[in-house]
This record gives sequence, structure tokens and C-alpha cells, in this order.
Amino acid sequence: MSKFKTKHLLGLKDISKNEITEILKLASKYKYLKSKKVNLQDEALAFLFFENSTRTRISFELAAKKLGISTINFDSTSSSISKGESLVDTMQVLESLGVTVAVVRHKKNCFTEELSKMSNVSIINAGEGSNEHPSQGLLDLFTLQEYFPNMNGVRIGFVGDIEHSRVARSDIYGLQKYGVKIFATGPKNLLPKDLESMGVKVVNSLDELINKVDVIIALRIQYERMDKKYYPTKDKYFKEFGITNERLEKQKRKILIMHPGPINRELEISSEVADSSNSLILQQVSNGIPVRMGIISWIVSNRN
Repeated sequence: MSKFKTKHLLGLKDISKNEITEILKLASKYKYLKSKKVNLQDEALAFLFFENSTRTRISFELAAKKLGISTINFDSTSSSISKGESLVDTMQVLESLGVTVAVVRHKKNCFTEELSKMSNVSIINAGEGSNEHPSQGLLDLFTLQEYFPNMNGVRIGFVGDIEHSRVARSDIYGLQKYGVKIFATGPKNLLPKDLESMGVKVVNSLDELINKVDVIIALRIQYERMDKKYYPTKDKYFKEFGITNERLEKQKRKILIMHPGPINRELEISSEVADSSNSLILQQVSNGIPVRMGIISWIVSNRN
């Protein structure tokens, strides 16, 4: 296994294509490993989730279990932090207890970078604010490479709430390293002002996007991250930006559909599309376990 300097995974923006490739190779190994027993029992992993999560947390828990790693669930609502203990003290206590890796989710941007400077515990960003969600970005890349191994000439389109999407940012940073052509559309006030400077071509409508791409990554409408009204009604959003069979069937080729989940059916995607052969959504979910196994073992390798 190649050796890299970093012992954290804070985002895909600042790691190299070679590092991403190394993680994805590990993920492939774990996905197709005949013997599912892997022994990293000398490691201990803590979950520090300051924000609710289902898919990401369960996926990381299953990944750690398959690697033979002991896990600790840190409840921020009943922890010493709620009693006034500083984060520095908490991280140092976890390190003293033998924790080597912490999987962290938080609503604040750059929170994981702050944590990475507080102790020798390796930090894995499991989603923070509207910044990045690197493990989702990696599993999206892994899923895409199962269909497009070299990623040559692939055209990817994003639709939806890109402004608040940490998934979109990690996806874009990762895809750019493979030279993928990236397009985006959505309500104008849900498109970041710096999107085109990130190498993304903004188009005017979903129909125009569908005409240009091989894969569409639909993004969840994140009500909990919005502090004002971004579009008039759900019906209007679905009419303008909802992915339907009717829209897809206008093309004479198969367009693959992805979504980081959870899906708001009949808002972002129709049920027909979500459950169709075009959909890679469940494949994304199942790929989450080997990819997160790859991330954890890559981090552990870099520590040792």
C-alpha cells in the first residue's frame, strides 16, 4: 500500500487523485473480498455526531465492525461537553482512552479541521455544514467507476440545492481530479455564486441538463439548512426540476440517476425513476460500506 502524509480525511478538495485512487482500490478489495474477516482490533473508533444521521452513521458502524474495530458512541447531548468540558479536553480524554480514529458530523463548516489540531486522534469528516462530505463523494466516485472505469469523457449533471450541499462540493472536487465534465442546474438562489469558478457549467433548465449528461446526481432539498424561502411551492419545484420518466424518455439513450439520500419522492425524483433500472441509488447505499472500510483502513495505514 502506498504511504501518504495525511492521517485525516477532512475533504476531497485538498487530497490528490492518487490518494483517492488508493482509497477506492481498498474499497474494491473489501467489496470483492471472499473472506469478510479483517482484523484491525488494535484500533478504536469514536463516533462524534453533533447532528442527526442514519445512513452515514450506520454505514460507518458496519464498516468498522467488518474491520474488527472497537467503536465508541459519543452522545453530545449527555457528554461532558454539555457540562462545560472543552472540545480540547474531550479529544484528549478520548485519546487517553485509546481512541485512534474519530468519525465526526457537525453543522459547522471546518469543524473537523479544528478537531484535527486538538489531539493525535485521526479525524474523518462524516459531513459538516455546507462544506464537504468526503465519504459520500468517494462512494459516488466508486459507484460511477463501476460503470465508467476510466471516467473518460463522462458527463455528470447536478440538479437541486447545490448552495447548501456538502455532497455536491465533495463530488465536484473529486470528479474534477478525473477530468470529468460537470454541469448543474436548479433554482438560481440555490446555485452557489462561485460554481462556474469551480469548473461547473451552469445550464438554464433540467431538460437542457438531461440533454448534455450521462449521469444526473439529484440533491436533497435541505429545509433544515435554509433560513429563508427559496422557491414558492413543492409542486412548482417538482414541475421545473423534478426528474421524471417523461423527461428521461425524450432522450434516445439511458441516463443514470444518483442521489445521496434520503430522497424526497415526487419532489426531487419521481417514484418511477427512483425505482427504475436507471437508478443507482441503492447501489450507492451498498457501496457505502466497502468505501468506508477503505477510508478507515487507509487512515489507519497512514497512522502506522
